[in-house]
Amino acid sequence: MKHILISGTIHIQTDVYQKVEGEHVSISTNIGGMGYELVKVFKKINQNATLLSLIGKDEYSHQIMS
Repeated sequence: MKHILISGTIHIQTDVYQKVEGEHVSISTNIGGMGYELVKVFKKINQNATLLSLIGKDEYSHQIMS
């Protein structure tokens, strides 16, 4: 079981809560001053994934268990 922790600034481009199950979520984030696309990461989220503090905060923690 992998645990991936991502910290940084999040910019939500699509609705996370509508898209999180079964579809990919297009999210870009700024980590260490560089942009990363997290589409492939979110595409592999399963029912065990936990999304924390995504809405309304610039800083967030996101743990993926797969």
